This record gives sequence, C-alpha cells and structure tokens, in this order.
Amino acid sequence: MKKILDQVCLFMLIFHISGCSSSGDSLQIQVDATEQMLENPIVSTTIELPAEVRHLSVNEIGVMMHSSDGSVAEIPGQVTEEEDGQLKLWWVIPGKDIAGEWTARFYPLGEVQEDKFVWQDDKGKHLDLIRNGKKVFRYEYELDDHFVPGETLTARNRVFYHIYDRSGQRFITNGYEEGVWSHHRGFMIGWRDVMHQGRKLSIWGMDQFNTQQHIDFLELTA
Repeated sequence: MKKILDQVCLFMLIFHISGCSSSGDSLQIQVDATEQMLENPIVSTTIELPAEVRHLSVNEIGVMMHSSDGSVAEIPGQVTEEEDGQLKLWWVIPGKDIAGEWTARFYPLGEVQEDKFVWQDDKGKHLDLIRNGKKVFRYEYELDDHFVPGETLTARNRVFYHIYDRSGQRFITNGYEEGVWSHHRGFMIGWRDVMHQGRKLSIWGMDQFNTQQHIDFLELTA
C-alpha cells in the first residue's frame, strides 16, 4: 500500500540486492548487509517473473519467501506493477540480520484466497480497504468547505485514517462515543506551528482554515 498515506507509512529501504536468478517457478535473490540497522524491514527488488507464471497478471500471482539457511519459511510476498510497467517483489525480512539468500516461489492464486484485500472508493469521500468482505481501514479525504474560523472545527478539514474492529462494522479509532474529541477522529498528520512567509499557521488546530487536501491517488495496490 504505497503512495496514498501522505507520509504516514514512509519507510527507508536501507539494503542492497546484488543478485537475482530464476529457475522454474522460483527466483533466488541475494540481499547484502548494510551499515544501518533496521528491524523487520520492508524490502523490494525489480524482477522478471519465472516462466510458469509469466502469463498471469500480478493480482493472480501468489508468492512465498524462504531463506536459504532454513531459518525463515513461508513468509508471504507480493508482486506489484510500477507505472513504467516494471514488476517489483516485496516482502518483510524478520529481525535485524537482513543479509542472506532468499528463494521466492511463485504460484497461481486460486479463486478462494484466505487473505484477499481489495480497495473500495466512495469517490470524493473515503477509500476503504476490505479483507474477505470485511472493512479493515478507511482513508477519509472529503474536504469540508463550510468551516467557520472560531466557530466550527470538523473532521473533514484534513485527511485522516480510521481502523475498524474485527467485525468490520465499527471504528476503534477515537472510541465508539459520539462527540468525544470528534474532530480528532482517527490517525492524522498535523503540525501546530508552521511558519510560512512570516506567518504562523496551525495544521493541527486549523483555526485559520488551514486545511490538508487530498489531491489524487497515484497508485493503489491491494
């Protein structure tokens, strides 16, 4: 899920992949050590698909990752297609010791998937991430243009993020009660003291109608 959470999910990829070779339905990938230490890093590399799954779209391909030393097995990976048409393989390396060789085994996904995620966009209002028919996460991006400085403070003066409970019916962000810090709503980014051309603005309190506005989705991957 990248490029939609305006900096909420930023991470640094501080690794180097030095080699990649294929055979049958698998790829062998060498991840080199780095001077930096990062626990459980999200890693990625540009790939060419093995011949046995090359005819499938990225949404029809499953991936399982295994470390060559046998210490880690059955970690799910994901293939995404970039804007330029290149394919990338993503996975999470557990722990801090990221160096080593990995095997990625590719296979066709069946019609029934235990962990199937899809995006559902209510245009102009919010975007829901749905897993197996249940809502998991909501990105709220509707802008309230009826804000009156000093009188009203609403939830739609900035983009923010809700998390659903396990039933997919109710939010756990901000509790269930109406009116309890209702302008906070969910997770958001907001700076209280922003200096611009000699003026002090607040993206946290938004008392001068300083809003955060969603512009566009660059890429959605589920």
